[in-house]
Amino acid sequence: MLLDVVGHVVSRLEKDAARGCLRQAVSVLVRCMSDSNVAVQQALMRLAGHLFKATSPGDVLALLADNVAHTSSRVRRTTVDMVTAALLTYPAAQFDFRALCRVVATAIVDHTQVFA
Repeated sequence: MLLDVVGHVVSRLEKDAARGCLRQAVSVLVRCMSDSNVAVQQALMRLAGHLFKATSPGDVLALLADNVAHTSSRVRRTTVDMVTAALLTYPAAQFDFRALCRVVATAIVDHTQVFA
């Protein structure tokens, strides 16, 4: 599977080389986020974990932040799941909490609900 191959390559790279290919790896991640297959969702989280370890969670989450305005609710949910996983795994010093709060708040707002 593509996600496993990319994850294996990223896990073998040194930190500087991984930062160089971070944007491409995140684009692969984003393309697969709308898939509902459980195996694909698990592979997505494994790849996100490899990216967090190879670079830094803040760098990866900064690139994923663009997905909170995606039209697919599955992509938005997966993005929030990745933010949550990073927050539960890594120390607080590696994050910009203001930026993360903006990202998560934008993702969890339901724009389809109308209040009268």
